[in-house]
Amino acid sequence: MFPPGGTGIAGFNGCGKSTLLKLAAGGRTPETGLVGRNGSTCFCRQECDVPPPELTEQLAATDFRACEIRCRFGLEAGWSERWESLSFGERKRARPGCAFYAEPDILCLDEPTNWTEGRSQQEIELQNRGRSRELEKTELRRMKQELLHRLTRERWDIRDGILKTGYRE
Repeated sequence: MFPPGGTGIAGFNGCGKSTLLKLAAGGRTPETGLVGRNGSTCFCRQECDVPPPELTEQLAATDFRACEIRCRFGLEAGWSERWESLSFGERKRARPGCAFYAEPDILCLDEPTNWTEGRSQQEIELQNRGRSRELEKTELRRMKQELLHRLTRERWDIRDGILKTGYRE
């Protein structure tokens, strides 16, 4: 059970952090056992080869929240159609922008700040802070240690195939 308000997952490359996020979000089925989810989920993957499924809807939306997120993350009309021509940084900004717009009950962010510039990292931090104040929202984050510490209430570590949960450094 993931606690509300933010859980950071840390560990060495290849230890299973992304796999744990995919299991939590429903993007992967466990080989044994069950994974239960309460509410909607969104997995914000780190790869940027294809546009986020929510991008077209987010760019077309006219509500205040959609416009605010587009402005804050620098998302522009037409990105869905010209995804292949976008820079890597533009693609990386689109992923968390769409994830925050979706407002799922469980938001899994897989290294959202990797390869982003300072402005995008600040927006991810601001959006996360706002979500942390919302009731019973759960977030699982995998990102740089300094942001991880500022943005999560609890930290989990994966070491030598063992998940250590429920502590704060």
